[in-house]
This record gives sequence, C-alpha cells and structure tokens, in this order.
Amino acid sequence: MFKDMRTYNDRKFYMSSMKKIKATSLKALWIVFELSFMHTSFVQADSISPAPTPSTTAPEIPNPASWIKRKKPITDINLLHPQFGFQLFAAPWLINTKNTGFFNSQGFTGGQDASGNNLPANPTVSSIGLLFDYQPEFLQFFGAVDLGVSYAMNFVFPGPNTYVGSADFLQTVGFQVKYQLRLYPGQPIVPVVGYFADLFLYSFSGPNSTGGTLSGRSWIQGPMAGVWLLINWMEPAASRDLYINSGFSRSYLTFEARQMSSGGPSFAVTGSTYLFGLRVEI
Repeated sequence: MFKDMRTYNDRKFYMSSMKKIKATSLKALWIVFELSFMHTSFVQADSISPAPTPSTTAPEIPNPASWIKRKKPITDINLLHPQFGFQLFAAPWLINTKNTGFFNSQGFTGGQDASGNNLPANPTVSSIGLLFDYQPEFLQFFGAVDLGVSYAMNFVFPGPNTYVGSADFLQTVGFQVKYQLRLYPGQPIVPVVGYFADLFLYSFSGPNSTGGTLSGRSWIQGPMAGVWLLINWMEPAASRDLYINSGFSRSYLTFEARQMSSGGPSFAVTGSTYLFGLRVEI
C-alpha cells in the first residue's frame, strides 16, 4: 500500500514538473519571437530613407543669356547691379511757347482779332524720345550715377486761334547725368536728381517775317528731379520672368520734372516741363 502511494506521488510530481517545464519553454519561445520581431522592425526602419526636409533657401535664378556674365549665383534679381539703362519718355508739354515769344518774334501769328490786329501765337511743343545711359559699377557703392544720351522727336500742336507754319525739322539731342538715391535692394520708390543739356534743332516754313524757312538751334539746359516706381516690387513674378527671358533686371515707371532755361537770342526758353516714361535696366 505504501509502495503504491509513493508511486502515485512520484507520478504526480513528475506530471507537475512537466507542466512547469512546458510553460517555461512557451514563455522562452514567446520572448525569443518578440525580440526577433523588434530586431526586424529596427532594421527596416533604418533602411527607410528619411523624408526630405523642405528647403528654406530660394531657388537659384538661371542665367538669362550667355553674354550676361554673373560673378555668383543669385536668388533675387534685386541684388544685381545693372550697368545700362533704357528709358522711353514723353513730355506732353515740353515747351509752352506762350511765354517764349519765339513764334511772335519771327512773324508767326495766332490769327487776327476783330480789329485786324495780330494775335500772339502760342502753340505747345510736345516730345517723345529714348534715353540710353551707363551706370559705372564703381559709382554704385551708395545709390547709382547715370551718364546718359538721349534723342527725341518734337511735335507742334497749335493753341486756340493759332496759325503756324509746318515744322519740317524739330528734334532734340541731349546729354544728362543723374543720381539714383537707391539705399537698399528692392527699394520701391527711388528719388532721382540730375542735370540735363539738350540741343534743340528746329526748322519751320510758314508765314514768318522773312517769308522763307526759319531754322536754327539752341541749347536748353537746367536741373531735374523725379521719382521712379519699381515695377519689380509691384509684379515680382513678372519681373523675374522678364529677367530670365530678356536679361532686364529692373523696371521702373518714371516721373521727372525739368527746369529749363536757354540763352539763345532767337529761341529763348524758360519754365518747367514734366516727363513720364518707362525704364528698364540690364
């Protein structure tokens, strides 16, 4: 009986031990599986390329043409230093001859009044022209200095009751120096001051005192001042495209005032005139 009891207890202990060993083995296998899974995940994560970080640097602007040489890449066209300027300008009232006495002194009349007296001739001379200037790079350390030449065609528009002869030749060749008060890149409004000298060439045919052609030339000169409005500031995308396609790095709408004077005996001019225009720089 005791022998059977001992055999039973041994068998029970054996079975209990086997269950513990089985449970421990399952736990060990589960731990090995988890470690293997974690290792695989880490390897896969290391092999995945990180997402690209968004760049905060503006893209480089391409060179518009091979003949335009740049010392270094740029991301903003306002950082460039143009050296040449082209300006189309118009002066609706270049010369108001009412105060010059030019036409009257040469026998041009503005018609007659009821008593048969000659009326003063006071037509208006308007102008449209083109300016080309050079901006030396060594003079751009504080603003910019422009050295320019211009050519303009002039037109006579008669005033009320005014009769003048035809203007066969009425043109202007000029020289000027200007200073741009440009203090920082992308400055939206640029003040301008300068001095101009225009050689006014004229030739009239009509009812003058000599009965023939009236021709001559006269220097008109004086100080000038104005403001330029930067189109790059108003239309940055269009200005960037203009630079890429043509090389023009800056564009302006211009307004300038001139104080004119002339010491010529036959063509004395005094007074102010105003010029409006469009300017591009390269």
